[in-house]
Amino acid sequence: MRRGRPDSLGDMTEQAFFKHLNETNPLRHKLLVVPDCYHNADCMFRSQVARSTVFVQGA
Repeated sequence: MRRGRPDSLGDMTEQAFFKHLNETNPLRHKLLVVPDCYHNADCMFRSQVARSTVFVQGA
């Protein structure tokens, strides 16, 4: 089931915010796309994509 905002406007807004974040902040951020989660935080943080990024093996 798809949740959140499935339109391309949402994608453009997120990309613009990510660009702004990297231009105004000295730290470098990583943009990850979690399939079928959109703005559902529970779905995002439980996904394999997030877990493998947040909990890096051997770090």
